[in-house]
Formats: sequence, structure tokens, C-alpha cells
Amino acid sequence: MDSNQDFYGVLGLEHGAEIDQVNKSYRKIAAKFHPDKNLGVSDAVKEENEKRLRAVQRAKEFLSDVAQKQKYDDTFRQASEDAERRQAQTRQREARFSAMRAEELRAERQRAHRRAEQQEKRARVVEPVASPDRTLRVTSANGDALDPDVVRARFGMFGPVECVVREGQACCVVFSSASACKFAVKCCPKDYYSVEWKEPVNVSEVGSGITSVALAERIRAALAVH
Repeated sequence: MDSNQDFYGVLGLEHGAEIDQVNKSYRKIAAKFHPDKNLGVSDAVKEENEKRLRAVQRAKEFLSDVAQKQKYDDTFRQASEDAERRQAQTRQREARFSAMRAEELRAERQRAHRRAEQQEKRARVVEPVASPDRTLRVTSANGDALDPDVVRARFGMFGPVECVVREGQACCVVFSSASACKFAVKCCPKDYYSVEWKEPVNVSEVGSGITSVALAERIRAALAVH
């Protein structure tokens, strides 16, 4: 007998059914497919019924052997346990993969959130609008390259500076007003800096009460410190 066959399934029973259930199911199926109960059927149906009857007879004979039935049940039980163990391992692997994937997605969302925050911060930064009326081009009198930070600190004496942009060895200073540019052109000591400015019309004088001479002296003093 081939123990790989599903003898319980042939009899319509679950695996591990008792011998009395085997006998009962066999009698019921055998009676249904017995030749005396199938008179007048076609040859094809008769052949199919005989095949089914032989199958239940083989199953009944196999399972009627107590030792053989026990070995068969043990083999099936072991196979079922192995299958359940493999399924459990597969579920564990899938759970680990899902957890790893969820962590990757969480990390990606965090990175995307940080990128969005950085973009939002950059978008909130209002870049100064460089207007020729408020832009002063400054070069060193001796031809040296200028440091934008130093230029910002020194030319901030003439008025609020929005930004300083390096342009080769020179620097372009963007003031908040054209009046500050005019004040810088008027007061900047020419022995230290050379300034260029396209002066617009009707620019008012500024100085907050400080004379051009006094301011020039302050700048010279600052330059002497640096």
C-alpha cells in the first residue's frame, strides 16, 4: 500500500478518525457505488463507480491494520507539524520584513519632513533686492581682495546694510536706502577704499547729525585697528 495516499480523504473522513468511523464510512460509500445499486447506468459511469469502490476498499484495508494505521497517522502528524513550523517561520520572516520596511518608511518620512522644514525655512528668508540705487561697489585702494564681513562692519557706519556680495576682489554693498550710499561716497576715505555708485536723482542727505569729516575720522580709526 502507498502510505502517501490520502486514505482518510477517500473515505470522507478527517485524519486520525477511529476504526469504527472508518468501517462506517466504508459501508456507506460501498453501498452507494455497489454494482447492484447502479443498474442501467452508462459504461462510463459504471467504470467510474468501480474505480471509486476499489479506492474505498484499499483505504479500508489499509486503515484496518492497527500498526499500519498508527504509523500512517504518525507520519501525517509529523508532516502537519513540519508544515505548521514552516508556516510559523514564514510568518516570523514576514513580520520582521514588515517591521524593517515600516522603520524604513518612518525614517524616510522623517527625512522628507526635515527637507520640507529646511525648504520652508529657506522660503521664509527674504533675500534683499539688489537695486543699483542702493548698491555700492567697493574696491581696496591698494588692490587687495576685500573681506565681505569686514566691509559689512565698516560700511555699516554709513547706514543699515542688507547684504555684502563678493565680486572678484571687490565687494558690492547693498544698503537699505540710497541716502546711505550717498553718505558713504561722500565720507569714505579715498586712501583706503575706492567706491562706485550710480547716483539717482533727488537723493536726500543723511548723517544723523554727524559731519562728514567726523565720520571719515571714525572710519580711519576703525581701519587702523584692523
